[in-house]
Amino acid sequence: MFFSSSSSHFCKTNRAWKQEIANPGSAFRKVASHSIILVHCMYSSNRTPKFATGLLRYFARPNGQTVVILTGGFHNFQDAAIAAGRPDLRESFSPNPPLPEPHDLP
Repeated sequence: MFFSSSSSHFCKTNRAWKQEIANPGSAFRKVASHSIILVHCMYSSNRTPKFATGLLRYFARPNGQTVVILTGGFHNFQDAAIAAGRPDLRESFSPNPPLPEPHDLP
């Protein structure tokens, strides 16, 4: 199961993690049945280790799961897919995602 660490609010506080884990509708419930959880962001250099640490501490370790980080982030994976002649591995990736609609902004 893949998780993007762009949800940086989880990197900030233990309270945020505890609240999310306690939420029955949490996205983490979707990964509860997976033995390995892969975490990444674009470069996996700052947010990803923080997110993975919280994920391991509050969710994965208590559930007997392993958390791994995509080395070099999604950017490195994308480059490797191109070099390997496997552009199909980049399905539906857009380097320039659409901007959110004004009503989606906080």
